[in-house]
Amino acid sequence: CIPYLKESQNPHVINIAPPLDMKSAQDACERHLLFSLSKYGMSFCTMGMAREFREFGIAFNCLWQERPISTATLKNNFANDVVRGSNRPEIYAEAAYLISLKSARDFTGNYCIDESILLENGIDPAKYAVERSAPAVKDIFLPGADDSALKSLFIK
Repeated sequence: CIPYLKESQNPHVINIAPPLDMKSAQDACERHLLFSLSKYGMSFCTMGMAREFREFGIAFNCLWQERPISTATLKNNFANDVVRGSNRPEIYAEAAYLISLKSARDFTGNYCIDESILLENGIDPAKYAVERSAPAVKDIFLPGADDSALKSLFIK
């Protein structure tokens, strides 16, 4: 796709991958190594591609969630508290759209968090909460995730 991206007015590639943070990586890898390796591998690829393609004005950025995303996998395999404290998937669409509006030449090599992108644009991310009154569950790949919450994340 690179030849087509080079011809684009404002080309963006947005990978769904977490920010690089060693403490969070250690916690995540301890609980689900293979998934964590695949996600962090994408984070490193984004870093490399952002540098490699900067001269062509092609942006490579990561987008990750502040809270878990309420997918069928989450609903079928995680505790109800996690599901209630998660966000609906539409939050990714809005955050990705907002990233795509940024100048590809100026905004590349970033690790973006969905709720932060919305807040920067004056949008309340709470509208995407599965249950607004439920305590938010911080995603385990982010700095500051509560270790007790990490342990309770798995199977109902």
